[in-house]
Amino acid sequence: MYKRQIGQLAKEGENVVVDQFERRGLVRAAVSSFGIRLTEVPRAERHGAVAAASILARREFLLGMKELSEDFGMALHKGAGAPVDAVGAALVREQGEEALRGAAKLHFKNTQKIFARL
Repeated sequence: MYKRQIGQLAKEGENVVVDQFERRGLVRAAVSSFGIRLTEVPRAERHGAVAAASILARREFLLGMKELSEDFGMALHKGAGAPVDAVGAALVREQGEEALRGAAKLHFKNTQKIFARL
């Protein structure tokens, strides 16, 4: 996902600072053809631009969760754990497996837990 956002926002020759959230080099490999200077640092939110972007991204995420909850007629939860699994199972029971595709990342472990609850 980050590859698409960086590709849309960064111009060739620019320096892009990202949080080092996974093994070093994965983001670099994904954006290597963009012609940018990439800096991966732990706790990158100490840089003002990264902190601001993080705040905006969090706001959009929460708005998206609210919209999805309204669309599906139930409060969807973020993260993992028993509350997420319970709501996911209820969603599948009430609206079918296809609804889960529109509300969740199916490659996460929660998906197996949800189907095990049915």
